[in-house]
Amino acid sequence: MSDDSHHDIPPHIHLCEKSKNGQWLYDKQLSSTYYDGLSDINQQGTSFVGRTALVTGCGRGSIGAEIVRSLLMGGAKVLATTSSYSRQTTLFFEGMYRKYGSRGSELMVVPFNQGSVQDIDSLVAFVFGQLGWDLDYVFPFAAVSDIGSTVDNLGSHSELALRVMLTNVLRLLGRIKLAKAKY
Repeated sequence: MSDDSHHDIPPHIHLCEKSKNGQWLYDKQLSSTYYDGLSDINQQGTSFVGRTALVTGCGRGSIGAEIVRSLLMGGAKVLATTSSYSRQTTLFFEGMYRKYGSRGSELMVVPFNQGSVQDIDSLVAFVFGQLGWDLDYVFPFAAVSDIGSTVDNLGSHSELALRVMLTNVLRLLGRIKLAKAKY
């Protein structure tokens, strides 16, 4: 079709901006900028050279592990945490580093229980004190499954899940903020 009558029809994925009257409207310029950025990433890749990242909740098949893989491909220094630290886990991440690690990338894997305040304090002291790293990115993906709980039957398992995924994420970010000011 040669006519441009459909030119202002938004693509399937697009960005909107709120108008003065509160209505969300397709923003052609923002959407174009978004797609230009995606095109640049597709053509040139993404670089994380000189960047450091903390990714919690990393295990085989997890979202966290996929983020670690992408960061390594981009050249980042990554500290990955796992609650299932074992020889099998370290071999998994060693294989990931061998396959996806690029120039300048580093990977360190440590045990971590995001439900533990002591582990949070120890992790932040390790990152900023012992390693001397400053974090550019934090990806808190540690999680505890809480299937079947509803607002009227929260039990101790639900409280643990909420502590890991909400309270202690905020606690971790707060400790990182304090460490950034200190170091």
